[in-house]
Amino acid sequence: MARYNVMNRITHEQAFGVQADSAQEACARCGWLIGDCYVKRIGDMPRGDGAPRDDNAADKSAGRKP
Repeated sequence: MARYNVMNRITHEQAFGVQADSAQEACARCGWLIGDCYVKRIGDMPRGDGAPRDDNAADKSAGRKP
């Protein structure tokens, strides 16, 4: 699930950090149509399995040191 900042282009109302699976869902959670919104994805929610993210996995698999 990702987080989005959403702004209604008509009323200029804003919602920050809306959790949704898509931009359209983020607009719907605010009660707005996607055609009336500017949407910016600001990041993903942390995984719920408790496993730490390994941002250097690609470097390690290529034999490079981080």
